[in-house]
Amino acid sequence: MLSKGKSIKEIADKLNVSESTVSRKIKSVKDKIGGLMDMKSDVPVCDKLNLTVEEAAVYSNIGINKINRMLDEPSCTFILQVGKGKRLVKRKEFEKYILKTSDITDI
Repeated sequence: MLSKGKSIKEIADKLNVSESTVSRKIKSVKDKIGGLMDMKSDVPVCDKLNLTVEEAAVYSNIGINKINRMLDEPSCTFILQVGKGKRLVKRKEFEKYILKTSDITDI
């Protein structure tokens, strides 16, 4: 089953193409997505400008929940809001914060 529970045959019939054409197109899309995923992980964390919360947690050995609480602080200087729900960590600002801070227990 594929798009909205449709089979390859149903999609082929709807588009008036062969099932092999639909299969070939699906494989092409999957290959492109796979290539994009590989590109994303090729950059070492230390070379990235921004980090996901998960990457920042691994990079700093601070838990994901703690980093999320740090990002929630109004005075946080290392948050980059991307759209409504996605937040990234500005790596260099995060490093500066960690270097000058000796205790994050109360956050």
